[in-house]
Amino acid sequence: MASRTTKAEREERERREASRAAEKEALEGVGKRIAQARREAGVTQRQVSDHLGITETMVSNIERGVYSPYKYLTRLEGLLGKDREWFIHGTDGHGPSPDVSLMLQQIIERLDHLTTLMEKRK
Repeated sequence: MASRTTKAEREERERREASRAAEKEALEGVGKRIAQARREAGVTQRQVSDHLGITETMVSNIERGVYSPYKYLTRLEGLLGKDREWFIHGTDGHGPSPDVSLMLQQIIERLDHLTTLMEKRK
């Protein structure tokens, strides 16, 4: 029985690590798109920081995927001329980007795995 617990703990740890990796990848993608939109609009990080009421360091951290930008997206839309769907998905809202498709596939695989584990416990 102890080996099952160890295996279950290992699987749970792997699931959490995969989830963190996917979240990090998503934040980095959003940050890259914010930086791209900022450059295309001819806006400096200083102007973004003034517009959002945050520091330039925070803007840099958002663009590098270190800090979550989600609460700022609505205000960034007007300043940078892109909509929130583009920041999040890299599209104009007509379907998921490859990054989102990959994340959805990973979520489906995790759900399938959890369903299998639950069925084994019955």
